[in-house]
Parts: sequence; structure tokens; C-alpha cells
Amino acid sequence: MFVYALKEEFDDKIKQIIFRIEIYLLIYFSRYLMSGCSFHDLHFSYRIGISTASKTVREVCISIWSIMRPECIPKPTKEQWELTALEFEKNG
Repeated sequence: MFVYALKEEFDDKIKQIIFRIEIYLLIYFSRYLMSGCSFHDLHFSYRIGISTASKTVREVCISIWSIMRPECIPKPTKEQWELTALEFEKNG
């Protein structure tokens, strides 16, 4: 019982740590996108390595892309391709 309580408490602490890390990752990412700052700026502002800043932004971009791509850019159907081709021929 005591070991289980320790494990549960440990799991809660791990979840809190992961949550804080995710918040910091989003802070770096949003600062990079919104302000147009460089990785060097992130390096000096947050005292993280330049390669860490680069990796963080890349990972968050990949995560967002993998989740949002199917919703924002659906796979075109044959009918959509044909319609696009007809519009292209008409306007081109």
C-alpha cells in the first residue's frame, strides 16, 4: 500500500513536470513565431541552447502540422482534381 501511494505521488509529480515542460515549449514556440525573433534571441532570453531552441520549434511545428494537416488541408478527391484542372484550363 505504501509503495502504491509513493508511485501515485510520483506519477502526479511527473505529470506536473511534463505539463511545465510543455508550457515552456509553447512559450518558446509562440515567442519565435509571433515576434519573428531568431534562435539566438531565444537563447539569450530564456537561457537555453541555440540547438535546443531550434529543436523545440521544429518539434512543436511537426506536432501541430501532424494534428492539423488532415483538417486544414484535406486529401483531394478525383472530382476536386478534375475541377481544379478545368478551372486552370479556363483561367490559364
